[in-house]
Amino acid sequence: IDSDQVHASGDEATYRQATEVIELTGNPAWRLRQYEGRAEELVVNRRTREFHARRNVEMTLPPGSIGQRGFLLPESSSETNAAAAEGQPAQVRAGDFEFKPDVADTNFNLAVFRDNVRVNSGKGNLDCELMTIMSSAQSNRTESVTAERSVVMEQGDNRVTGEKAVYTATNELVEVTGSPAWKMSQREGTAEVLAFDLKNKAYQAARNVRMRLPPGALGASTLRSGSAARTNVAASGTSTDPPKSIEVASDDFELKPDAANTNLSLSTYRGHVRVSEPERMNLASEELIVTGKMLLGTNQVERVVAEGNVDLVVREAGGEKRAQGDKGVYTAGNGEVVLTGRNGVKFVVADAEGVIEGSGSKAVYTGAPEVLELSGNNPVLTAGAGKVWGDPVIWDRANTTVKATGNWKVRLNPESLKKKTTPAVPKS
Repeated sequence: IDSDQVHASGDEATYRQATEVIELTGNPAWRLRQYEGRAEELVVNRRTREFHARRNVEMTLPPGSIGQRGFLLPESSSETNAAAAEGQPAQVRAGDFEFKPDVADTNFNLAVFRDNVRVNSGKGNLDCELMTIMSSAQSNRTESVTAERSVVMEQGDNRVTGEKAVYTATNELVEVTGSPAWKMSQREGTAEVLAFDLKNKAYQAARNVRMRLPPGALGASTLRSGSAARTNVAASGTSTDPPKSIEVASDDFELKPDAANTNLSLSTYRGHVRVSEPERMNLASEELIVTGKMLLGTNQVERVVAEGNVDLVVREAGGEKRAQGDKGVYTAGNGEVVLTGRNGVKFVVADAEGVIEGSGSKAVYTGAPEVLELSGNNPVLTAGAGKVWGDPVIWDRANTTVKATGNWKVRLNPESLKKKTTPAVPKS
């Protein structure tokens, strides 16, 4: 049968003249515009220009039908055969297929796949119960793709699930709703809305974001002493305990390439940020920005910035450290943490030797040599032995020394000056 843009064949055909409907059975196969396929039964309505295939539908869709870039998930920058994959057709299996003009706008056509829909685009796989492709009536260009009910998208190590996914060609965005969950390389999470920017290789999650990150995803030595940073000792004091995943909760999340350096990416958590690394670290802030090579599936963290009511607690063998301020910046290259605050900062170290507190408008802690420098706003270091003022005040924990310059002052507790001595034996 050659009719308009439909070319179909089968073992048996029935034509109903009154309704202008053609029914094909017996291994029918067809070519509809750029679509090719086969099924057990085919019905063509010449009057309404509707096309319906039933049972065991197998189809080949032209390149670009499932997104301009070949699929509905952003590819990693390590893709080496991107151009070839974009030029591959997509294979679709479904229980039912229908092609018809869009009743709301006849400038568009609708291709509707139902029942156990499975798509292989060469770049990834898509499973759902209902998929609708809207295309231009003149150019056949895909305008949107909507997948609904039990949606699963897989691409390499990446996997996304939800109840509905909508791709829009004009901006190359994919929005996933219905309790979306994702696993992108070593990172996984849930939210109320998940959106992918395919053009810029970015994605963001909105409302009630919960994520699980691999160990080291926020830096391996933040506020840790030199030995703990190197051996990754847990709070239990045993270096054999494997590091655990990091859990993050926030209102929103975004991962995108760094505009200043496209080899790096920015992970931004906003609103009521809470970070937990069991038995090791807790962090609270209003915003958290991590710069590193996360898009490549690695944990090469370069910089971590926390802002807004920052409260960081790090636990290690024999004690813990706590830092509070308005902004904290960790730089992986030198293992340095810089804490600042409009109303001052607070830094506390508690271990078997006692509690030491430091305050000022700025605190700089370097983990490997274990040096804390306090400056601004009349900085002071307080310990059991007394207090030291100056600007700056530098505490070298490893060498148990304190250095103060500027208008410095020292106040010692009398008890710390007492020395226990053994009375001399009187001479006979």
